[in-house]
Amino acid sequence: MKITLLIISLFATVMWAQSSTKTNLDVVNSLVEESIKSSIDGLPFEDIAYYINFNSAPEYNLMSNRAEIALGKLVTVTDNKAKALYNLSYTIEEIRTSYINPEKDGLFGSYNLTREISLKGTFVVGSLGSLIRSDDFEQTYSDTVEFDSVKDLETMSLPFTRGKKPDEPFFSSLLEPAIALGAIAITIVLFFTVRSN
Repeated sequence: MKITLLIISLFATVMWAQSSTKTNLDVVNSLVEESIKSSIDGLPFEDIAYYINFNSAPEYNLMSNRAEIALGKLVTVTDNKAKALYNLSYTIEEIRTSYINPEKDGLFGSYNLTREISLKGTFVVGSLGSLIRSDDFEQTYSDTVEFDSVKDLETMSLPFTRGKKPDEPFFSSLLEPAIALGAIAITIVLFFTVRSN
């Protein structure tokens, strides 16, 4: 009974650890939310309607809903530009996903990569034809992911969630078999040496 509980808890822990890694699309969504928060930081919120104008390349149109939802969490958003006191023009210029620094987790562990996702763009906040604030933004997220889990983190239909995965280092992949063969050779030599004495 104790062994069964131990196995179940171990399995649950492994499943939780695997599911806690955010997908690349989840990371991009959080970067969009952070950039929206920073773009309207310090502006009035109460009883004021905002209109959002999303001016990005077609491959980023999916992010327009995320930007509107993020703005809607903070202020009142309207679809009618004439009813809005503030206009937020939000442009995503680039979303880039990259994987760098393949490293081994211990001698016989799996390979890990550093995942970097960056979001670059501009925003302009205006009110009644006058410019209130305009600036560029760059949000970056970096963490470590397993080499073999990269495919699960990417969304194949969205090119900006995919990045070039570096090749596994050649010499470190030779090290494990060399150590194993060396250990086997030493074991055989010691076995026959000790046995003959």
